[in-house]
Amino acid sequence: MPLSIALIRYHTSRSSLRGCPPISGGRSVDAIVARMHADRLYWDLVELGAEVLEAAERLILQTPVRTLDALHIASALVLHMESGAPLPFATADARQREAAAHVGLKVVWVS
Repeated sequence: MPLSIALIRYHTSRSSLRGCPPISGGRSVDAIVARMHADRLYWDLVELGAEVLEAAERLILQTPVRTLDALHIASALVLHMESGAPLPFATADARQREAAAHVGLKVVWVS
């Protein structure tokens, strides 16, 4: 089951997508947002608690990762530590990939 942090609601709000460049493949922003809303039924959300925030702070100090990316990586790391199960971390961002690998997550590169 895909996981996301609680900030996903902001990421998928129409107001946060204003001014986005056109999306390849001819899909409209509205179609992508509608698909994400439908897919949410199958996601596990990780709350932004103290453990996630502390892990994100450590990442920001140790790597050149951006704040929001650090929150995503820290959420995956905390879930991985709590579950003990290997958790693939999918990303198409080079900085995010390097930071996730730095903390020992199995990174799946999406191109």
